[in-house]
This record gives sequence, structure tokens and C-alpha cells, in this order.
Amino acid sequence: MKQLVDSAFVLRRQDFGEADRIVVCLTKNNGIVTVIAKGVRKSKSKLAGGIELLAENAIVFVPGRGEMATLISSRMTAHYTKILTDITRLQWLYTVLADIARLTTHEEDTSFYYYLLSYTYQTLDKPEYPLWLVQSWLYSQILSHSGHALNLQTDVDGELLTENKKYTFILEQGSFFSSVNDGAYTDEHIKLLRLITTLKPEALRRIRVDESIWSDLARLLENMCRYHNHMVR
Repeated sequence: MKQLVDSAFVLRRQDFGEADRIVVCLTKNNGIVTVIAKGVRKSKSKLAGGIELLAENAIVFVPGRGEMATLISSRMTAHYTKILTDITRLQWLYTVLADIARLTTHEEDTSFYYYLLSYTYQTLDKPEYPLWLVQSWLYSQILSHSGHALNLQTDVDGELLTENKKYTFILEQGSFFSSVNDGAYTDEHIKLLRLITTLKPEALRRIRVDESIWSDLARLLENMCRYHNHMVR
């Protein structure tokens, strides 16, 4: 059977038998591919270095008759080692990998998620990009892709969102509600949300905003994602 060559991110790995490993890969051109890496847990295996987490890998595999393909060769093409120095970033990234594995289960075209994960790795590996910024951007992208983008123009009553007002957020409707006395969100939050939906992280990090606002929005967007996309916790 014809061998296929592709770039891949590893989403999940599981030991199998005495020396093998089953690896779920998000590939650039072939969607989600589950491969068996035979003998990879042996000390002299040449496959181990190319099926790493926190890396982009070049893989060669042969599709099987069922759902399992066989990994023929692999090599690492990019390794995002700086993420390993920050346990908070690392733990969040593991959650992202589980989220993407779940979100792509029934997706025929996973190219968006490949781009999303690639860009997330690149920014997360740079300490100058605050974690809250990367989180906010990623969750905003997922919401837009899944058709659940926030309403950032009008409140739940159809009134334009304006300055000098405080708002609460209605998760079920993806909209804000004017709440003068106890609203947690201001026009500054809403302005930043609008920028998050249109700009990439390299532009967002030049915006001078209090970290607490980034934190508020990262939590809001994550909760919205988990509500609509049934993502894992």
C-alpha cells in the first residue's frame, strides 16, 4: 500500500503491548491519523524522536485496512522546548491537546485546527506572550470557527453596547446584559474582545491593557467554548 508523508502534531499517546505505542496525530493534509509505532519503546528505536509532544513532526505512514495506520518513519522538525520551563503553560497546553482531540473527532476538514495548534505552539513558546493573551486568542478562534462568536455589537435587548456602562455576560446567549450595579465587564473589556477577534497575538501583545482584564476575558471565552463545544476540563 502507498506510503503517505505528512507533518503532524501528536495529540495523544498510549503504550501498547511490550514495546509499541499507539499515537493519535493531527496531520496537516490527512486529518486525524492514528498510527501504531512498532517497537518505539525499545532503546534503539528510530521512531521515538519523531512522535513527541510539544513538537511538529514529519511522519511517513501506511494506511491500514481499518482505522489504524502503521508508522514507517518519523523525525522532529520543530521542538517548542521553552514551554517546558513554565508548568502553568505546560499544563494548559495539555488541556488544549485534549480539547483539540475531542473537537476534531467528527471533523472532516481539520486544517483549521492544525493552523490553530501550530500558531499556539509558536506563541506559547515565547515568554514575551502572556498566557492570558494566548488563551484569549485561541478560545476566540475556536468560537468563531464553530459559529458561536460573541455578540459584541448589541446587548441581549438589542441596544448598542456603549461606554460608561457595566455589563454581565449571559453564557447561553453569548451576549452582554446591562447591569449598572454589579456588572463585571466594562467597555474596556468589550473593546479588547473586538480586537482579539480580528488581530493576531503579535499585534495584541502591543496593546497596553491591565492583566486583570486579559484574565477576565480568558475565563469568559474559555467558559463560552466549553459550554458550546463540550470541551473537556
